[in-house]
Amino acid sequence: MRFGFVLDRWDPSRGGAERAMALLARRAAECGHEVLVFCLDAVPGAPGDIRRLARPRRRRGDLEIAFARAAVAAAKDASCDATLGIRHMEEVDVYWPHGGLHRATLAAGERSRGRLVGGVSRALHGLSPRHRVFLRLEERLLRGGGARRVWCVSSLVHEEIASAFPEAAPRLEVRPNGVDLSAFDPGLRAKLRRRVLADLGLDPARPVLLFLGGNWRLKGWSVLVEALRRIEDLPWTLVAAGDRPPVGASRRAPLRGRAAILPRTDASRLYAAADVLVQPTFRDPCSLATLEALASGVPVVTTRSNGAADAISSAAAGTVLTSPDPELLAEALRERLQRLADPAVAASDRLAARAAAALRPLDRWLDSMFRSLTSVVRS
Repeated sequence: MRFGFVLDRWDPSRGGAERAMALLARRAAECGHEVLVFCLDAVPGAPGDIRRLARPRRRRGDLEIAFARAAVAAAKDASCDATLGIRHMEEVDVYWPHGGLHRATLAAGERSRGRLVGGVSRALHGLSPRHRVFLRLEERLLRGGGARRVWCVSSLVHEEIASAFPEAAPRLEVRPNGVDLSAFDPGLRAKLRRRVLADLGLDPARPVLLFLGGNWRLKGWSVLVEALRRIEDLPWTLVAAGDRPPVGASRRAPLRGRAAILPRTDASRLYAAADVLVQPTFRDPCSLATLEALASGVPVVTTRSNGAADAISSAAAGTVLTSPDPELLAEALRERLQRLADPAVAASDRLAARAAAALRPLDRWLDSMFRSLTSVVRS
């Protein structure tokens, strides 16, 4: 079979949707199928037969529409049996929205800014031509039937799409993200923890809380800082990493002298150093960091707004908060730090975290998606 993958920039190193598509492309190739990737740009070494399209000379929103139409037309001209797209399309056989609904993302961003600033943000979103285009495309795919099948990365995404677009419900499939259990090894803790913390200038005798943020605000950075103010009396250090970290954050109370703030870096090394991953997220369709931390033997504290929260299969493996609230988070962290104070309990929690991740192996995830993709061709 020949599959057409459609996305604007083909760069698996960006993680998330691009990395997932790359894994699926490689699995298809292993099974003897062709994958043609229709994109505007691609990095060297990205998998598939790459077909670059000319960049339309349009403003952002109109550019998305023009590219989507050109890419799907090119896939049809190339006799692709099925097309797969991840965002901002009008028509595709399988739609794989890793970010969930665009409208839900906007709403979560507004909530994370507070009532006043969030209201201003909501008004600006309503005036934005770019956001209006994305919402129109979403309507076309889900209400208008432009997507024959929709892969939901979590039950959370399934629920938000089914609620907003009931007519799309028969086309929705929950395909929860999987994790590479061989890439995230609890055994790295014994080998790397002291070295990583020494490199960061942190005391290895103190429990290490880890925060990973692409979008720091949506991941609940402000909630975490407020929660840490409430537990300054307890022993902890914080490692936080991600794109565009807050300037000067490590020099402010309560983090001064107790935190390392880093740009995006090798997460596997940070998991080896961490005792708890903290994700007080306002919204995350299905956090890969949650799954990676669990696979690394690191318990997770997160919220119901994280689609990967349902991977936390026991109280030992982690804590799921009802909302990103500083008081709730402080209470959960106090409990986690108490558990860490008992070596036997801490070791048991690490085993429970790994066991939770073992229920979501990467191969099983890829196989389920590949079966769904090939069934689209037969239907």
